[in-house]
Amino acid sequence: MKNLNTNNSAIIITDVQIDYCHPDGKFSRAKEEGGFGIDISNLDKTAHRIWEFIGRWKSHVEVVLLCNEEVKPQLAMRWTRWHEFHPAINSDGCKIIQKFDRNAFAAGLWQKSELEEYLSSTNKTQLLHGGFLLSRCVYATLSGWRQIWYDNTLITDLTGNPPAKQDEADMVMRILWWHQEAHFITSDEVCFTKRK
Repeated sequence: MKNLNTNNSAIIITDVQIDYCHPDGKFSRAKEEGGFGIDISNLDKTAHRIWEFIGRWKSHVEVVLLCNEEVKPQLAMRWTRWHEFHPAINSDGCKIIQKFDRNAFAAGLWQKSELEEYLSSTNKTQLLHGGFLLSRCVYATLSGWRQIWYDNTLITDLTGNPPAKQDEADMVMRILWWHQEAHFITSDEVCFTKRK
């Protein structure tokens, strides 16, 4: 069990968007329909776990939803139809931040990204990460040089890759462990307490 202080912790969820985890998304759609034809069944299940986790803790701790610039209107969809917009949870209290690079901390050399500005202004130093894809944006955000200022934990059952790219996810886990860039935990092991 990892007991975290609500005052300086934040949950960072990356790119839980239709393209990655919806049956009508680009990953899942057949190639002749403009998609990749990839099995995303595990990502669909992971997305549901993410929303349940957020629903359980968002009244206790800051939740930041990171998304690509071009998909912000698609964020937080229920798994119904591609063209419908239904919040999967009540996102009140969640901070939605657009990112312009795989690494959400990326900005100009002497500039802070929107994520960094937000974490700094709210004094958040303990970050719990989840979202998609582990081998791309989640890993890039975890391994950025600005991350030396934060205590990072990867929630292993709230992230992942599609089965076809599982070898990439396994490699990233080994790199993160080897370089000690993050702690590892499951969502059931997370607990928040408010401290003065």
